[in-house]
Formats: sequence, C-alpha cells, structure tokens
Amino acid sequence: MSITVAEEGNRRVGSMSAEEQDQCVMDVVSWFQRHSEDGLRGADRGSVEALRKSLGVDVPEILERLWCEADGGVWFGDKELLSVQRLEKLFADLEGGAGFREGFLPLATDVDGNLLIVDTGSPAMPVFEFDDDGLGDKLAASVVNFMEEQRNNLLSGNFEYIECCGVVEKESGGK
Repeated sequence: MSITVAEEGNRRVGSMSAEEQDQCVMDVVSWFQRHSEDGLRGADRGSVEALRKSLGVDVPEILERLWCEADGGVWFGDKELLSVQRLEKLFADLEGGAGFREGFLPLATDVDGNLLIVDTGSPAMPVFEFDDDGLGDKLAASVVNFMEEQRNNLLSGNFEYIECCGVVEKESGGK
C-alpha cells in the first residue's frame, strides 16, 4: 500500500505541533520496522536526558523522541542515525576540532565519517552536511522540517531501504 503525500492545497502553516512531531517520528520508525530486517530499539529516556547534560547542547525534542524510539537503525539517505552511545563518543572526538562549533549536534554519519549536523546554537536549529572540510550544504531550515521531509519521502513510496547502504530512490518504473 502506498501513501500519497499531498503537496498542494492542504499545506500546514507554521511548525509541527508536539503531537504532529510524535506522529512524524512514529511514521519514520514504523517505516524502518517494515523495511529493515534489523529490529529497532529505543534508548531509555534516562540515557537521552543524560546525553543533553553531557554534551551541553540543547537537544531538539523531536530528536529526543526519535532516540527513545530508535537508538540507531534509521537512515537519512546514506547516513545512519547515530546511537546515543556513538554520538557521545563522536562528539568528544569532534569537540574543539577544526570547523566544529559550539552548539553543533551530530545526528547521522555515513561510512566515510561524513555527518549530518544540527546547529542547536541557531534558534531554528537547521540541519547541515559536515565533513573534513567543515560545514557543508544546508539541508533544511530546521530539524523539524528535516524530519518532516524525511517522513514524507519515506511515505511517498518512491524510496527503498538497502541494508547497510541506506535509503535510496527507487528506479523509475520499479515497485
């Protein structure tokens, strides 16, 4: 069954409510549970709260919700969501490094170590690419918009999951 995401006429004005963010996270996690052979397990709330304290950054609520539902195993294209434990270690390695600024929160990584970063120091909390050269392209104006776009892409029926590679767009004409 394919779900059609309306692009016209019913567009929401403003940001997602807390309930809509919960639904967004559940939609993403459910998609991966249906398409991945790996079972998803969430981090316990205590670990997620400890993450906020240990990193000293403002962890967006939508990401706290995501980590409580899936501690890794969710992919954004070719980048996999960092588990809470991997995130803490990676953050310690990156902190103070070239191009890594206060307020940056690593979200996901690919096999080459390229990252998705949330700039929690900015009120909108935009999402950027980040690699050895530093900050790259801005992917979304806010982490909430980023998650909504990811969810809409997954539910469009135009993407598939390939183990250890991530989420890729289906070839045209394929189902």
